Order: sequence, then C-alpha cells, then structure tokens
Amino acid sequence: MIRSLQKNVWAWAICLAVALATGVWSDCLSAGESATAPVTAADEELRCLLLYMEHVDQQARKAVIQAGMTTGELMKMMLAVDVPNANRMKKIVATYGWPGKSLVGDDGAAAAWLVVQHATHDLPFMERCVALLKAAVEQGEASPKHLAYLSDRARVHQGKSQIYGTQFKLVGPEQLLVADPIEDEAHVDERRATLGLSTMAEQERAIRATYLLRSPVH
Repeated sequence: MIRSLQKNVWAWAICLAVALATGVWSDCLSAGESATAPVTAADEELRCLLLYMEHVDQQARKAVIQAGMTTGELMKMMLAVDVPNANRMKKIVATYGWPGKSLVGDDGAAAAWLVVQHATHDLPFMERCVALLKAAVEQGEASPKHLAYLSDRARVHQGKSQIYGTQFKLVGPEQLLVADPIEDEAHVDERRATLGLSTMAEQERAIRATYLLRSPVH
C-alpha cells in the first residue's frame, strides 16, 4: 500500500514539475478545474495555473488520507507537492503581489490561499503572505475566512497561540480532537463572527462529523 501510494504522490509531483516547465496551462485547466460556473479573470493563464496547483495538492492529500494520514512518513511525502507549489507561489507573488479576485477570479484566489496554507515548511513565506492577504481582504480582493485560517496556521507553526480558533489537532492515544491554544479564548467567537466564521462549537461539530472524530469531555 505504502509503495503504491508513494508512486501516486510522486506521479503528481512529477506531473506538476513537467507542467511548470512547459507552461501548458490550457491543458492543465481541463485536468485541474473543478465543475464551477464560468468566471471573469484578468489573467486566465494564471488562474489556470493556480487551479492546477490546487488540483495536484488535493489529489495527493486524498491519496494520503485513504492510506491513513497519521503516518509521519506519508506526511513527509506531501513535501513532494507542497515544496514545488510554494516555490511557484513565490514567483507569482513576486510578479503580481497577492493574486486577488479581480486578477484570477474567486476560485483562483481560493486556490492561491490553499497552496500557501500548506506551505508550513516555509514559515517566513507564510508570514509574508499573511500580510499580503490582509491587504487584499481590506481591498475586497480576498476572503476574510482565508485570512483567519492562514493567520492561525502560521502562528501555530511558529509556536504561538492562534487568534480565530481555526486550527485543531489530535491528542492522546484515543486521538481526541482539540483546538490548538487560542489567545483570549473567551472572546474568540466574537472575533470569528467579524470574519464570517461559525462559532467554535459549530466548527468542532463539523470537523468531528467529517472525520468521525471524538472530542474530550469538557
């Protein structure tokens, strides 16, 4: 199973590397775009690239999840996708700034966020993107929810308390679902509401229902 999965993930990494080298984004669009309504984007080629990067990311993670995603060896394999994706995002950001909705459409902007959300191997880049994404949100070019998730992910991986309570982990032999430490936890739901997020309790229920996880008794 592991050997088969390794081939699967590496196949996606190779596919991405070849696509980045050739720049044939018209082919990538049909392979990577989900069924969404047509959008108007100022740079359709860039949107196509972002959607394809998102597609590679998600297909690789589906393969890992199907194999039981808690294995450290399997999670390391995600770097075969996350590193080239992040490197390409660095070039995109250097050229365009944060790729917002008017440039790449709603789905392209969401794909850009997802790629950076998984760039935990490069925290300085994530932190830089948090600032860029915040400015984009203020200009109506990005989703406030994406800002909450990226801000929290960066802080947690820096050993800091999260602000919006979007990051969870599994603890103990029973693999109980708990939120990573939250700054000023008493007011977290108020902060979440300002960015259009549901309450912590609602988010916990949704995660448990999706992954069939247990939560500790409070």
